[in-house]
Amino acid sequence: MGCGSVCSGFDAISEREEVWGFVNDCLTRDNVRALRQVLEVPGLAHRYPFLLRRALELGSRNDASRPSPPILVNPLKCVEFLSERHITSVSPEISPEAVSTLTRDRLAVLLKSGAVQPNSWVFAGVERASEGRPPVAQPLLIALIDARKFDSAAALMDAGARVDVCEWVASVSARGEAEGAELTFPLDYSTAGRSPLHALVSTVCEERAERLRFAADRGVDIDSDGGESSLAEGGRDVVGEQDREKNAVRLALLRRIAVASQEAGCFHWAVKTVACRVWMDKTICNALSLVSLCGDFEGLRVLLEAQGCLRPSDRSLPFTAVAGMVTGYAKRSELLAVLKVLAERGMDFAKVGVGYFFRDRVCLLSLVCRRCSVECAEFLLQRGAPVNGGGGGMVPLIESLQNPPGGGPITSLLLQWGADANQIGLAKRRTLWGQLSSPPLRLYTPLQLIATSQLDNNGLDAETVVRTAQLLIDHGARCSQTEETNPPSEEQNDAPPRSRVSPLHAACMCSLELVRLLCEKGGADPNIPGVHDDDPPVSDLQDYPVPYVVSVPYLAGTRVMLREWQNRPDQMMARVVEVLAESGADLNRRLANDGHSPLSLACRRNMKSTAEALVRKGAAVNGGQALGRKRRLPLSEALVFSPASHSPPRFSLVSLLLQAGADPNEIGLFEPPQPLSLPATRAYPLQAVMYRLVAPAGGPDSEREVAELTKLLVHAGARCAPRALLPDSEASEGVGVETQQLPEQSRISPLLFACCMRDSALVRFLCESGGADPNASGVIIKNKQVWEMGCPLAAVLTHRRTENASMNAWCEEFYSDSEDSGAEWDRERELEREANMALKKSWILVETLVEVSEKVKPIYVLALFPSLPLSLSLRVP
Repeated sequence: MGCGSVCSGFDAISEREEVWGFVNDCLTRDNVRALRQVLEVPGLAHRYPFLLRRALELGSRNDASRPSPPILVNPLKCVEFLSERHITSVSPEISPEAVSTLTRDRLAVLLKSGAVQPNSWVFAGVERASEGRPPVAQPLLIALIDARKFDSAAALMDAGARVDVCEWVASVSARGEAEGAELTFPLDYSTAGRSPLHALVSTVCEERAERLRFAADRGVDIDSDGGESSLAEGGRDVVGEQDREKNAVRLALLRRIAVASQEAGCFHWAVKTVACRVWMDKTICNALSLVSLCGDFEGLRVLLEAQGCLRPSDRSLPFTAVAGMVTGYAKRSELLAVLKVLAERGMDFAKVGVGYFFRDRVCLLSLVCRRCSVECAEFLLQRGAPVNGGGGGMVPLIESLQNPPGGGPITSLLLQWGADANQIGLAKRRTLWGQLSSPPLRLYTPLQLIATSQLDNNGLDAETVVRTAQLLIDHGARCSQTEETNPPSEEQNDAPPRSRVSPLHAACMCSLELVRLLCEKGGADPNIPGVHDDDPPVSDLQDYPVPYVVSVPYLAGTRVMLREWQNRPDQMMARVVEVLAESGADLNRRLANDGHSPLSLACRRNMKSTAEALVRKGAAVNGGQALGRKRRLPLSEALVFSPASHSPPRFSLVSLLLQAGADPNEIGLFEPPQPLSLPATRAYPLQAVMYRLVAPAGGPDSEREVAELTKLLVHAGARCAPRALLPDSEASEGVGVETQQLPEQSRISPLLFACCMRDSALVRFLCESGGADPNASGVIIKNKQVWEMGCPLAAVLTHRRTENASMNAWCEEFYSDSEDSGAEWDRERELEREANMALKKSWILVETLVEVSEKVKPIYVLALFPSLPLSLSLRVP
């Protein structure tokens, strides 16, 4: 049946468990012939305990074995065969508690008397379930090793104990695995556990975990290199002479069991690390992997001597050793000692290649750099490890920049050994919120990674970032000047995407010194578009650096700047703009085709310092001719959105633009402020300033501010009808903009707004100095709506008539619903005074309009004033 060929090695866990399943099936069917044949395989009979018990228990109605075929009530033939063979020995006198008291002398007495056999099994029963651990059947040799009775274990070896055996763990139901206590009877010991070799090498890891718990209870740190515990040569934790003697006994026993295991063919048996009480996500490994995981370089040397020479599969040992350091079972010094032992046995680190670290494919040097081990990295480089990595996407230099964030001694070491300062590699970045970006893995260049490190959850200081960037640039790092535009091939569809982050854009968000360094020495071009983050919504705002620093810091609902800059973004962005301008940045260029220039955008966002910096550095105050008739005027944006300062109101930004040559009569695209929800229009500055009455910047003094700004514009040459508008059929200024795509010319009348404000002085000023036509119709904005008005005089008289109607309605309601009250009478008198004052202002406005107009005669005004209809224009020849 070929069972001998299957059972010759048993290296795989499944091999041992499948044979157990076959034996159990023989018992279930009472197939004594097949059972006899399989147990005749050399060395197999003693590996499966409790076969007779299992056969006797199969008649139980609670049997949990396979439901098909039906279980025989009495497998008599197999019971008879097993009772004659006496295959396994179980001593009822040896309990798990008794094992801890078995000294070498006591065990010798028991062996001599025959009370205990060298290959006896110990049964740890159901009481273990209360500890969250299922019952287990252990060879006595493993039980002695677990009890740290190394002398007694050696004595058992002298008596002929086998090493090609393993534990058998009782199966637990699915619910029991979650709750740790539900078992199915009769117990089915079908899960293969540790061999004696596994048990012995895992004692180092278990002892270390115990020492860590002991130290944690007393607040002592023994986990860091150079901590409380003394270190033997190579870095092994050894505390006191007693521990050294115990370790020597353990190593002697390990050597003996390793040699015996090699001879018995069980040296490379696999085991799940959870069976060794080592948490590693149920990783399967052999004794060599376990000893590497524990950082036990002395035990590793013993095992390699017993093995004789390295096998191809041993290339994974250094990766396992690093995993041990990561999970806390080994220290950096122990990792270095393990690497040295592997080198002594002939491991070529130049050919180790790529291995798996948990689920990541990574080269060994990258993995060591990820875990901040300078000594290990230097040792690997000296032993020929490729400085740029061996594939897998993880690049040593990129890894060194992440752990610790911003790089450190390992980064300097790699660059000294010739690492490519421009090599792209996989990296994980965390956002300001501490979350992984999406997708979590991207390809970054070293400069991309270090430039963004100040903006992620690590919060690096600017000095470290600049110092590391300088180091990279000194070794040849340069900002990439071209964007990856070629789509990935079919073979690359599953590859992580390349980051679109521009180091310069990222630097603009956090470090002025880094901006200067990248522009002066890092090859950054301030006229190439980019973004500073790969995650939306920032990733959708690609633009040139100058407009980018104006737009992104004010992106609603996001935190995209360094924390120290968030309280004063305008001042910081102004300094960034100055550095970019000195580096040759085009201050008028924008990627978005919305008509805004960097200057107009800064004015709209009330970035006074940034706008002033743009003007000082030569930005076009008209928004740039390249945008044609769709351009937005910085002057119009500043008139509406820049707040006044001091009293009387002063508008330094508006004054600066006018002094710099802004045309106060130029027509440009203007988008009304929220919450008007009005479409964009083409307006000249005197029209735009009227929106200030409803803009967010407008406050209780907005009418006064509008009056001051209007005078400022008129003194600078602004006129209410600056020029005859171009016909819609004419092309815009050489840029081919379709006229049907242009918004309509605004019909807002500054004079009508002045009339609504009842500012007769402003009305006279607009008519006499601002070129306003007192007989021209227009529109105003009131209550978030556009109101079509007649001539100014009609608007004034209509406004007066509406107020009288409102006053009469209030009075009627008062007399019908209210009783006599002093407060109500006071309110009535106050309203009457206000109405009289409004009437007086309206009459003054009428007089002013009549005085500045040649087409209106007072006699008609007096005649029509009491009942002037809404549509009457009063244009009397």
